[in-house]
Amino acid sequence: PEDEDFDEDVDEETELAEGGAAAISKGADGTAETPPAPHYDPDADAADQQWVDRLRGTALSGAGRSTDAVLNCPACMSLVCLDCQRHVRYKNQYRAMFVTNCCVNTNETLNATDATSLGDGGGSRNSGTTNHEEVYHPVRCSVCGTVVAVQDSDEVFHFFHVLASHG
Repeated sequence: PEDEDFDEDVDEETELAEGGAAAISKGADGTAETPPAPHYDPDADAADQQWVDRLRGTALSGAGRSTDAVLNCPACMSLVCLDCQRHVRYKNQYRAMFVTNCCVNTNETLNATDATSLGDGGGSRNSGTTNHEEVYHPVRCSVCGTVVAVQDSDEVFHFFHVLASHG
């Protein structure tokens, strides 16, 4: 039985080499036309762009607005933000009003010192603030739980631990 499978494989290879039915067809100009890849969808890019435009349209008021980057979680690569502004001074930080796949932990607060050191892996968490410092809440990726940003008292998200695709 195994020899029969081997013979069938050899017959198919011979048929391909001899230009048989399973061979790659020739185009009108004589060049080889390759069959389409089974996992390739030529319309996928356009459909994906329409999906992003629809999603961004719900978050944006002005048409034709562009974003500084599309942000993804560094641990699981999930989309976390489609519309953001890059920080002028700190090029790896972004701010945004609208996010996706994010959870804000309002039970946990960080002060300004904690929030800035959180990006370096440090920072202590406080249950309250002192000296009227800005209060931040950690923002986690809702897919894997990685801290990707903080939210301030004005409900603005400040992303610092993300993968950014500049476009």
